[in-house]
Amino acid sequence: LTLAAVIGTFIANATRAVLFAIGAVAVALAAAYFMKPFRLSSRGLGELAAGLVYGPCMVLGSVLMFGGQVTPTALTISAVLGLLLANVVLVGGLAPGGPGQNRTLAIRLGRIWTERLFSGVFATAFLISLIGSLGIASVSPLGLLLGVIPADFAAWSLRANEDDSPARARVGAMIAYMCAAAGAILFLIGIASLS
Repeated sequence: LTLAAVIGTFIANATRAVLFAIGAVAVALAAAYFMKPFRLSSRGLGELAAGLVYGPCMVLGSVLMFGGQVTPTALTISAVLGLLLANVVLVGGLAPGGPGQNRTLAIRLGRIWTERLFSGVFATAFLISLIGSLGIASVSPLGLLLGVIPADFAAWSLRANEDDSPARARVGAMIAYMCAAAGAILFLIGIASLS
């Protein structure tokens, strides 16, 4: 975190001052995820923290760092990626772990409600990408839909896995996140090259 803060400070100083605030939020959430007394990961708030860091903080920070503006397209992409990453953390909370992990959101909800929430978050994320592409007159959010197939696999494997191990579902959720991010980038590059 210290190295990231030093590099982030250098970048913010060289580009835009608002990156200090975004970086500070990201570092604070990352630290609070594991560190006492906060330990958001074991209080049922780890999903929210991870989603904010790997969605809005990362996407909007990158947009601003490279001289762009916060647009409805950037907000849509950041929200969808944040939801998808939060799902990775959610399903990971089902894995047996140390004493701190017995209070994750997934453990608090139980297996059935976690399965429902997991599927619901995927559905919400991809619905946002569809609505975003219609409402903002930009097809860029449609690239996020490249994550639908691995997301479907992840949701199916969580429901179908009888040994209670969420490993396949977690891998599927991570692949869904990476495919959605790659799809958004490819659509953004394609649209930029056409204009």
